Amino acid sequence: MRVSSSLLIACLLGCLAWPLVSPGQAPPKRPTTEPPATPPAAPVPPEATALLRGQVIEGNLASGETRHYQVSLAAGEFAVVMVGQVGVELHVAVAGDDGRRLERVAGWDGRSRTRPVLLLANTATTCRITITNHERQAGAFFVHLTTHRPATAVDRQRFTAFETFQSAQQTRRKNTKSDLEMAVTQLHEALNAYQAANDTDGEAETLVTLGLIYDNLGQTQRAIECYDRAFPLRRAGGEPAGLMQLFNNLARAYDHAGEKRRAVDYYRQAVAQADTLRDHKSGSVLRTNLGYTLNILGEKQEALDLLEQAVDLARQISEPEIEADALNNQGLVYESLGLLPRAQERLERATSLYRQRNDRRSLAVALTNLACIHYKAGRTEPARLALEEALPLRRETGDKRGEGVTLASLAVTFNQLGQPATAQTHYEQALALFQAVGDRTSEANILDHSPPARHPPRSRCHPRPGAQIQTPVHDGLRGQPRELSHRRPAPIPPPPHCLPRPGGQRAPGTIQPSGVTV
Repeated sequence: MRVSSSLLIACLLGCLAWPLVSPGQAPPKRPTTEPPATPPAAPVPPEATALLRGQVIEGNLASGETRHYQVSLAAGEFAVVMVGQVGVELHVAVAGDDGRRLERVAGWDGRSRTRPVLLLANTATTCRITITNHERQAGAFFVHLTTHRPATAVDRQRFTAFETFQSAQQTRRKNTKSDLEMAVTQLHEALNAYQAANDTDGEAETLVTLGLIYDNLGQTQRAIECYDRAFPLRRAGGEPAGLMQLFNNLARAYDHAGEKRRAVDYYRQAVAQADTLRDHKSGSVLRTNLGYTLNILGEKQEALDLLEQAVDLARQISEPEIEADALNNQGLVYESLGLLPRAQERLERATSLYRQRNDRRSLAVALTNLACIHYKAGRTEPARLALEEALPLRRETGDKRGEGVTLASLAVTFNQLGQPATAQTHYEQALALFQAVGDRTSEANILDHSPPARHPPRSRCHPRPGAQIQTPVHDGLRGQPRELSHRRPAPIPPPPHCLPRPGGQRAPGTIQPSGVTV
C-alpha cells in the first residue's frame, strides 16, 4: 500500500509527540491543558449591491445605518459615482477588493449636496463604496454610476485634480498657518487640473475652498474674489445647497472685512435657501450667524428672535452643539443689553451642552464668555476659575489664537485681583501667541495696553484694518471651517478679547465675549 508523503509526515509527527516508554511502564498521562482556542473567523463583509452605469439607486438611511455598493473595474478603467445627501451629512468610504481604504469623503460642505467619487484602476479591481449616516436623524440619499469606461487623458487629468484636492483638504485640516499656506498651493494645482479637464463642478468646489482658507488667513479680499469666480459656476450647476453655502461664505468674508450690511444681505439669502430646502440644520446655523452680526449692528431684538429660532430648530433635529452655539450668541446679546443674569443663564446652558458632547474647543469659548459675565458682575474669583478651566482646553485643542484670548482675559482678571506681576506674565504669553499666529491687531492691542517700559511703542505695529481676533468654535456647517463650507466649516467669527486701559483701569466692555458664527 502506498502512503502519501503528507500523510506519512503527519503520522511521524504524531509519533514524535509522545516520549518513548519501556515495556511494562505505564504510559504518561495525556496533557490536561486546553488546546488553543480557534481564532475567530474574519468577519464576512455584508453583501454589496453592484452599481450599473446609468442606474440611480435612492433610499433613506436611519441613524447609524450603512449601505454597501460595489463597482468592478478592468485595468485602465475610470468611473464616477455620484453620491447625494438630503437632510443629513453622510460619510462615504471607498475600499479596494483587498479591503484597503482608497479614499474617504466625510462631512461635506453643507447639506443636500451631491458629491462625486472618482475611481481609476491601474489593475483589475472591485471597489466597495460604503455610505453611513452617523447623525441622530434619518435622511435621504442616492447613488448614481454616471461614468464607467476606459480612461481617457481627460479622465486621468480629472482624477489627478481630485487626488490633489483631497490632499489639500487633509493638509488644511491641520489648521496651522504653514499648513494652510501649503493647502493654497495644492488647491491652485487642483484648480489648474480641473480647468484643463473642463470640470466646472470641481473648479467651483476648489474656488470655494480657496476662499475659506484665504478668509482664515486674513486675506479677505482674495477670499471674496474666489467666491465671486465660483458664483456663476455654482449657478450653472443649479444646486441650491451649493448657492446656500456660497452665500454664507460671502457673508462671513464681508463680516470679517467690516462690511456688516453686505454680510447681513448674504446671510438673509442663505437663510432663504435653507428654508426652501427645508434644511433645518443649515437654517439653524445660518440664523446663529445672522443673529451674531445683527447684534453687532445694534439690532438686538431681531438678533434675539433669530437666535431663538435657531435654538428651536436645533432641538427639533436633536443637534445639541448647534443649539449650544445659538445659546452662546444669545448670551452675548443679553450681555450687550446689560441683562447679565439672562446672559449667564444662556451661557451656563451652552457650557452644559458642550460638556455633554465633549466638545472641548467650544466649551473653552463658552467658559471664556461666561468669565466675562462674572467679571462684569463683579465676581472676579469665579471669572478667574472659568478662565483657568478654559486655558488647558485651548491648549489641548491647539487653538492658539483662542489661547491668547483667554490669557489676555486672565491678565485683566489678575490685574483686578491686585496681582500685576502675574497679569504681566499672562500679557506676555498672549502677545507671543498672537505674534506666532500672525494676528497683528490683537498684538497691537496687547502693546497698547501693557506697561510701556516692557514693550516697543505702538507705532511699530501695523494692524490689519477691520481685522478681529478669531475665536472659532468649529472648524465650520460641518464642512470645513461651523462654516457652511467644507465639512464641520462654519467658521466662527471672533470677537475682540478684553484688555484694560493703560494704568490698569478697566474700560467698559473689557473681557469681550466670543461670538459663534458657524
